[in-house]
Amino acid sequence: MYLKRTFVVLCTVLVLGSAAFVDNIPKCGAKDTDCHRQSFQYVIREGSKTGIPEANIAPFDPLELKQELNIPIRDIVQLHFGDGVVKGLSKCVINDFVTNVEQGKASLDITCNFTVKGHYKANSSSPVIKSLLGGESVHGDGRVKIKIVKLNLKLDFDFIVDNRNGDTYFKRKGNNIKFKYDVLGQVMFAADGLYLGDRDASELLTNMLNQNWKLVMASVGDDIMKDSMGAVEEFVRNFFENVPTKYFITDDLTPYASN
Repeated sequence: MYLKRTFVVLCTVLVLGSAAFVDNIPKCGAKDTDCHRQSFQYVIREGSKTGIPEANIAPFDPLELKQELNIPIRDIVQLHFGDGVVKGLSKCVINDFVTNVEQGKASLDITCNFTVKGHYKANSSSPVIKSLLGGESVHGDGRVKIKIVKLNLKLDFDFIVDNRNGDTYFKRKGNNIKFKYDVLGQVMFAADGLYLGDRDASELLTNMLNQNWKLVMASVGDDIMKDSMGAVEEFVRNFFENVPTKYFITDDLTPYASN
């Protein structure tokens, strides 16, 4: 009996907690773009901590990275980066968020400061090492930290208004979200356990990364962002296709429904 009651209480807490989140999303008129910006800011800030169970969205700050990365240090060595954890999503700033119901188009402009920590491995005997650094090889196995300051992301996607069981939802059209990005600040690296032969060269080599961060981002930035967009697309799809518009838009959108 005790276990049964505990289960009932747990289910009740989960359901009420989920309902409380969507009930607290600021509601806006369909054309009130500044209100939309503030509303989505609330979703990012609060949803990152608690998740949004109704939309199948788990807490996402911190966020574990699924993909591994290869980070080049000029032509000397690549750091094979894995087990990454990203922090900072809850503090992202929504600069602009527009949903044009009549045209079925949405755009988001967001700026974030990220810190990524993980584990790396490296091993190289490139001829460049001897000519540039005076050593025979570079190897390492340790911790790495990447700080990205003011990553600005702009994305656009098409949607339709879907009428399901008396409620309207935004349903994304197409398979991909169009995006572009720019680092308005800088990217900084730190690592330990990186050796040039038998000599600890962690500071030397990470300084090279920091001095050439724009070249590093030019090499791996597109791949990183393409992988990251998978998580962004999943978030957009899960939120808008599972949370009725009545929770964030005051207008009746039934006249715009495609079905």
